[in-house]
Amino acid sequence: MKPGDISVNIKEKSEFGKFNNKRIFNDGKYSMFSLGHNLVRISEGTTVSYVINTENIAPFNVFGYEHQGGTNILFYTPPLKYNHGYLILEGGFTKLFNELDTDGTKRYILNIAAFTTQFSKRFGEIGENWKTNFKINPFSFSIDESVKSTLFKNQQTIDIKFAISKKEFDIVYLIDSTGSMGNYLKAARNECIDISNQLKSELPQFDFNFGAVFYKDPIDCPGEQNHTYSLKSDVNILKSELSIEKADGGGDGPEDWVGAYDMALNNIAWRSGTRLIIHIADAPAHGSEWCGSTNHEEENSKLYPMIQKCVDKNIKIIGFQIGRSPKSSFTKFQTEYNSRGGLLYKIQEFREGMSSSEISVHFKDMVIISTHAAAPK
Repeated sequence: MKPGDISVNIKEKSEFGKFNNKRIFNDGKYSMFSLGHNLVRISEGTTVSYVINTENIAPFNVFGYEHQGGTNILFYTPPLKYNHGYLILEGGFTKLFNELDTDGTKRYILNIAAFTTQFSKRFGEIGENWKTNFKINPFSFSIDESVKSTLFKNQQTIDIKFAISKKEFDIVYLIDSTGSMGNYLKAARNECIDISNQLKSELPQFDFNFGAVFYKDPIDCPGEQNHTYSLKSDVNILKSELSIEKADGGGDGPEDWVGAYDMALNNIAWRSGTRLIIHIADAPAHGSEWCGSTNHEEENSKLYPMIQKCVDKNIKIIGFQIGRSPKSSFTKFQTEYNSRGGLLYKIQEFREGMSSSEISVHFKDMVIISTHAAAPK
């Protein structure tokens, strides 16, 4: 088999790579079961390295590709005149210990064991007593410094990319910051660092950035301002920024949902990965269609294009409903979002009657749960 020789009979799936599915491998003299024997599909695992250029990979041969086309599994079979062992380079190493009974992983590992044992070759050389007669000879191998320089500095001989490929995940807190929301604003500020640390620990495959939009009611009170805090990986900076935010204003019930979503859509520099808005509110949006009573009817139509933009931008939304007042707005927003083919919109009822410290703990737990729910599986 030559480098690049591959025949594929598995369905194309974004989460699975492609592999050589030949059942039998012939090394020039002996035939044996190949790495693809009885393998229908294989979990890609977390790809940490793959070959970019396969033109100069000899003496290795290609077995598998990760889903974007990079060669991430290579194998080496020594010339028959040598007693060297077979070698497999696996760039998606997490498949070797995660979910062994699914996605072909167990079969793949069994095939590796059979392949590297070289039963056919040993049997042909030694006969039926090969297990007792064959001894593995110790060996040592060193890489010449000039070779290492060529391989890993100039990268002229083999061009390999080593990287832990983390997927982008942006989270924006969209929070009503009027007078009744003081404890919730405090919870967002106090818990943001712990939330970030826990998510990075529990979901290490993602590169998290956090931002925030705080909105009030400039429609009724022109002196009130909505504020945007840009996405950033350093949550300490975000916490410092949030420390200047105060819960005040409002007073008539409905608040400026339109202004809040306008900022989230146009003032936030969303990256291309997973996008999540966590909307926390104890009051509905303006307009009778959203709050159930006559209130700034000119605002009724303005949320619909915002919802469409959320869908178009693949923004997932989790609504934290505090009390019954915002229910009509959250429910209608969810219905409109889903009817347009949105990826995810969930409404979580935030418990009432808690102390400030209890609100902080509950807030943290709900954000963690919501992020897990929004994370690509």
